[in-house]
Amino acid sequence: MTDLVAALTLLGAPAAMLLAVRCAIQRQFRREK
Repeated sequence: MTDLVAALTLLGAPAAMLLAVRCAIQRQFRREK
């Protein structure tokens, strides 16, 4: 179970970062328009 949790955290961290970056980019584009 610990291996599963570790894998999920390792995969989840980058995914969360990507989502945050996407939100920031979308906000910038909206402001420009």
